Amino acid sequence: MEDSKRIGAPGLADDPFRKRLEELAPAPKGQDPSAARTHIRNNFEHITAARKRGVIWRQIADLMDAEGIKAADGSPLSPAETRALYHAERYTRGARRRRRPVQPKVAQAEPVSPAPEPATADHSGSVVSSQVAQKPSEPAPEPPEAPASVAADPDLARVLGGIRELPTVPPPNFRAGWRKKES
Repeated sequence: MEDSKRIGAPGLADDPFRKRLEELAPAPKGQDPSAARTHIRNNFEHITAARKRGVIWRQIADLMDAEGIKAADGSPLSPAETRALYHAERYTRGARRRRRPVQPKVAQAEPVSPAPEPATADHSGSVVSSQVAQKPSEPAPEPPEAPASVAADPDLARVLGGIRELPTVPPPNFRAGWRKKES
C-alpha cells in the first residue's frame, strides 16, 4: 500500500501539502553548537584555570567579545550567558553539580540572665533599687465557679482559667456570596 494513503484519510492522497511533506529530507540529528559554545569547548581547561585563579565571568565575557565571539542574536555575551555556556559544557563532560559543604550547627549558648538594674536615688536622697521587694508568694485566688458547660470538664476549666462561658459560634454558611438570594 502506498504511504500517502496509509497516513491520511482516503481521497486526500493528492493533497499538494502532503506531497511536499513527503519529499522533505530528514534534518540532521541535533543542532550545531553556537560559536560561543564551540569557543568555550575549545578553551574549557583554560577557562577553568582562570576561574580558579579568581577571574570573574565579566572579564571572561569581555575577552570573548574582544575576540569577536557573540551571542546567537549578535549581541555581546553577558557574564550570565558565559557562565551558563561554561556549565553546560562542564555537565556535558560528566561533571556533577557541586554543593556547598554543610556547616555543623554551632551549639546555642544558654541565655545570660539579665544584669541587675543599678540603684537610683529618689527625691528624699535615699537609695532605692528599681526592683521592688516582693512579698512571699501567696496562693492565687480560686477562680469563681464556672457554668455547667465548663465545670463539667475539669481539664477545660483549668485551661480556660477565668473564662466562665464558652462562646457560641454559628455554623458556617458556605453558600453565602456564591449565589444570588432568591426573593
